[in-house]
Amino acid sequence: MDEAVFAYGHNMDLPRLKKWLSKYGYDPEGILGAEAASLEGYDLVWNYHSCSGEGGAANIEPAEEGEVWGLLIELREELVRAFDHRDNHPTAYTRLSQKVTVRTASGREVPAWVYIARPNYGGRRDVWPTRKYKEMLISAAIEHGLPQRYIEKLRNVPEKKTGKDN
Repeated sequence: MDEAVFAYGHNMDLPRLKKWLSKYGYDPEGILGAEAASLEGYDLVWNYHSCSGEGGAANIEPAEEGEVWGLLIELREELVRAFDHRDNHPTAYTRLSQKVTVRTASGREVPAWVYIARPNYGGRRDVWPTRKYKEMLISAAIEHGLPQRYIEKLRNVPEKKTGKDN
C-alpha cells in the first residue's frame, strides 16, 4: 500500500531529499510522485531552531483560518520510516498520530502524514531562517508551482543575520 507525506519545509527540495535517501540506504525510487498541495487549518511559523541548518526551520501549528502550501509526496509505505529518520521523529519533529487531509492543486483530497517540530526557543516566534534555507524554500515553491501569493509570503520572511550567509 502506498502512503503520502505533506512537506512544507526542507523536504520540498526533491533532488536534495533523493540524495539524502540514497546516502542513508533508502531507495529514492520509492518516491512515486509529488504535487503542489495545501493544508487548511494550519499556519507556517518560525519557532524551531535547526542546529544542522544553523537557523530557523519551517514549522506549522493549528490556526483556524490558516493555510500552508507545500508538496504532497506520494511514496511507498517503507519510505515513511525514512521520513521519520530524516525529520528525527519523535525528538525534533513529530509525525502526527493521524493523517491530515491535504488538497492538491488539481483538486484531489488526499490523507497524508505531516511532521510538526517541537518548538525549542521558549515560545519565541522569530526564529528566522538563514538566507540559504529561505532561498531553498522559495526555489522549491517556484519549481513546484505553489501560488504566487504564498511565494511572496515566503519572500517576506526575515532572515537570520549571520556573517556566513549575509
